[in-house]
Amino acid sequence: GVGGGGMSSSVSLPAPPKLPVITPEKLTANARLSKVDGFGKIRCLVCGKTFTSYRPLEQHLAASHYGLNSMEAKAIEAAQIAAGRAVPGDGSSKTKPERMALNLGEILEQPRSRPGAGPIASLAASLSAYIREAKP
Repeated sequence: GVGGGGMSSSVSLPAPPKLPVITPEKLTANARLSKVDGFGKIRCLVCGKTFTSYRPLEQHLAASHYGLNSMEAKAIEAAQIAAGRAVPGDGSSKTKPERMALNLGEILEQPRSRPGAGPIASLAASLSAYIREAKP
């Protein structure tokens, strides 16, 4: 029979990444990775959004970036998308999802030279290159 509702082994998505546990302490520490600039603004290191104080940045990190204020959040998001999971977002990143998915699909199709050699790291590198490219 074709199309049984089970897991088909021919097209297996990578396992979704382990998500970091978000604690208030970690949120505070991650928010503090951003320094207040000369205009009194605090920039999210993941997406570049600016905030006037650490509290809203902490809430933003928790809501949009797995509580992380670093490129690690991008790597996790890429791995989540690769695994076919929805990723959080507050609508601040107006990327075209279909183009994003297509590019991630292409990245994942590339053969890996060394099995298991940091696929997340290479995915993050490809993704950040793509994100830099996509900026207007």
